Amino acid sequence: MVEELEKLQASFISNLQEGVGSISTLLQKQQAQLHAERECLVQDRLKFEEEKLLMASANSAMISRVKLNVGGSQFETTTDTLTKDKGSMLETMFSGRFSLQTDAEGVAFIDRDGDVFAEILQYLRNGTLELPDSQEGRLRLMREADYYCLKDLIQQIKDANALWWATSDITLQASLKLHSDYVLCLCVVDNWLVSGSSDATIQVCDLTTSLQRKSLLGHTDYVTCLAHCGNRLFSGSRDQTIRAWDVEEGGPPLATLTGHTSYVQCLQAWNGKLVSGSQDRTIKVWDIDLNVCIQTLDCFDAVKCFHVMDNWAVTGVGSTVQIFDMSLGVCPMGCDQHALRTTTYPPNFEFLRQL
Repeated sequence: MVEELEKLQASFISNLQEGVGSISTLLQKQQAQLHAERECLVQDRLKFEEEKLLMASANSAMISRVKLNVGGSQFETTTDTLTKDKGSMLETMFSGRFSLQTDAEGVAFIDRDGDVFAEILQYLRNGTLELPDSQEGRLRLMREADYYCLKDLIQQIKDANALWWATSDITLQASLKLHSDYVLCLCVVDNWLVSGSSDATIQVCDLTTSLQRKSLLGHTDYVTCLAHCGNRLFSGSRDQTIRAWDVEEGGPPLATLTGHTSYVQCLQAWNGKLVSGSQDRTIKVWDIDLNVCIQTLDCFDAVKCFHVMDNWAVTGVGSTVQIFDMSLGVCPMGCDQHALRTTTYPPNFEFLRQL
């Protein structure tokens, strides 16, 4: 009896092990099959996403196509091109943030110069533009770029150039790229063209070769005025200083004249001295050998401009022109009557005797 039970138990265990082995083999096969099917699904999904992106890109390109009528000239482009210059009027119009009015055929109308818009569209497409050779063409392009608020294009056209012109036919003879910002003042010293700029530099160019020769560095703010006095060049700046330079040799400033408490607006050589006008409401006379101020004339407002001749300084002060007697150091309207009667006036200023 016991032997029969043991045989039955052994047979049962053997059958059970065979069954478990079959099930394990089957599960492994099914697992491998599922893994293979999963890999296929992953590949199919990747292909689907790629096709989806391609279709989206194609649809986007079709949706972004824009038809324009600019001053009667027809154009076709995309919103991507028209919105490249961020902050421009075109970017605002075609960004989708605002409703765009079109005609029945979906054409947007802009009442501007169509010929110039063709150049602007090429610039937006390529990022570069060959500027017109004629000054008239550049002015037209500048006007349209300003209208569309295309800052980058405006900067290209409005390069800080020092220009000189032929007086016979008033045609542009040369265009010199000397500065990175606006040119504010010019001075000619012998064969040198000297320019001051809001980039705080002074550039010296050889007029005989049109080549930039040297940079004069030292000011920390706009260079607003230049004057040649003696054998030196003087520059005035918004940094409240006047600096002396050797144009031939270049290098750092020979001297720095301090005394003004605001922007230096204008300079002029006079009787071997230097005269300066400033936003601080004064005109100062400088001894250029000692580099010191020897006279100060007080005005009632900022000095924007002046001209000195003989012993007289004619100044633009606020909305008024003031006339100073440099020998007395005062404006005649503030002098006593004796001084007014006995002063020798230039012919153009004889009216002052009657004041």
